[in-house]
Amino acid sequence: MERILRQRLGMLRMCYQAGLNRDPSLTGRVNVRFVIGQNGQVISVMNGGDDLPNREVVNCMLNALRGALFPGPGSSGYVTVAVPIFLRWSDRPSLPHPMAYVPPQPSATHRAQDESWRDKGDDALAKLRSDVAGNPTSRRKYEDLVRGLLSHGRFEEALEQAKKFVGMDPDLPVARELLAYAAVTNDDPQLAVLSVDTQTETEPTSIKWHVRGARGFEAMGDERRACAHWRALSELSPQSDEYTYESLRCRARVFDDRDAALSDARRVTKPGKLLGALIPALEEGRPPPFAKSAAGAGQLEADFSCSSGERCPTVFIVSPIGNVFSPFTPTDSRSSAKSVAVAGLRDGTYTTLLAGGSPDARGEIELRAFGSTKKFAVAHGGTQTVAATKVTLPPASGPLALAVRGDGFLIAR
Repeated sequence: MERILRQRLGMLRMCYQAGLNRDPSLTGRVNVRFVIGQNGQVISVMNGGDDLPNREVVNCMLNALRGALFPGPGSSGYVTVAVPIFLRWSDRPSLPHPMAYVPPQPSATHRAQDESWRDKGDDALAKLRSDVAGNPTSRRKYEDLVRGLLSHGRFEEALEQAKKFVGMDPDLPVARELLAYAAVTNDDPQLAVLSVDTQTETEPTSIKWHVRGARGFEAMGDERRACAHWRALSELSPQSDEYTYESLRCRARVFDDRDAALSDARRVTKPGKLLGALIPALEEGRPPPFAKSAAGAGQLEADFSCSSGERCPTVFIVSPIGNVFSPFTPTDSRSSAKSVAVAGLRDGTYTTLLAGGSPDARGEIELRAFGSTKKFAVAHGGTQTVAATKVTLPPASGPLALAVRGDGFLIAR
């Protein structure tokens, strides 16, 4: 655990340093809670309470831990970890003023990409196929193979192997998730969303899967099934402004239950920003459609604007480890039917592609990451590679020190 957190030190330092640049006396504690899934990935990050007077620093630290990869908990399935992070400022002779140090920043470079990247990696993939052939009952070997195929653009084979993986263990979350990823790359959004939806049957109290199911169905245009998830979320997390808003919005819009939805909205003692804006819309009889979610912004965002064509393609991003982010496999960051956002970035190349769409489709993709923005024209539909984004994170070095305490981690200036 300590080793993995130290690997994230550079990002945590940047979060605190940014806060110090605005408030040289910034001090406090952030209690980070996160859930590690069977494959070791962090599947959710929460603020377990803090006394830091800077929301941006808190949110930055939560995002910094989203992409961490820990040893899997094995047969136990999931494990929840609580880590207090203490932030303390003190004078240092080498740094007479907090603004004297400008920390290294992460960077991103966007460039146009052709299909040649999908012809590389034969040796690595041959090894992964051999590992599965030698141990055909190993879930980890299958996961590694499917991820490898996705990260190298071998999408048809990835779908074939993902289906075998699910057949081996239908209730395994990572198998279902990889099937959804492979389905997106093969222009099968229905299979992708249904694969995600299956997880809510296996884990009916999982906020993560209900959120992804709701957004995925909204992206497909299936508002009725999306609404079932939004209503479940409002019951699981009644204090959430977003979930309450979406639940009442879709009740009024999909089930023609405007009066009851308006009555429930008015009964909320302290409505949040979203719910506050919904009430007058319901009063006027104009329940809004689903828009880009209110979740946090991603570190890498792709927005696709389709200007013409009988059917528009779907934008998706393939990460260096074979995750596929799309409107149908959304993350905890903002999403919509034509956009995707990714947080918790790591070093490496993220490839942006399109799937489906009619031959006459035209449009533009805008990519944004760490202040770098670039637009790419789309001249036709069909599966195609659009761009590659090279992400470089700063090394874990600098004048902010990390120490391990008996009750957590200390980042001191």
